[in-house]
Amino acid sequence: MTIPLRTRRDLKNAGHAMAVEAMEAFRLHMNSLSQAEMDDVEHIDRLTQRMLSAAESMAAEYRAAGIPEAWVGKFLLSFRRTVAAECRALSFILRPVAGTA
Repeated sequence: MTIPLRTRRDLKNAGHAMAVEAMEAFRLHMNSLSQAEMDDVEHIDRLTQRMLSAAESMAAEYRAAGIPEAWVGKFLLSFRRTVAAECRALSFILRPVAGTA
């Protein structure tokens, strides 16, 4: 997905879009795991850290390109908020499944 980066709002939207794409990949990955793999907290933590590292890498590229720090901050904030909301939604979906295991 390509979003033009002309305004602060554009960077905020880019953060949201990147988080939505990352969470969709995360959701697909979770669907492919066995129950034992889902219960592996360290594996899930590593996946989450990879998503956050990807956002930090993108933020570093924006900084190197001369994007104002406040705009980069909006990108990261939007990414983190979207991931947090998506994780909460995913946990609500998985909670009933875990209760039947």
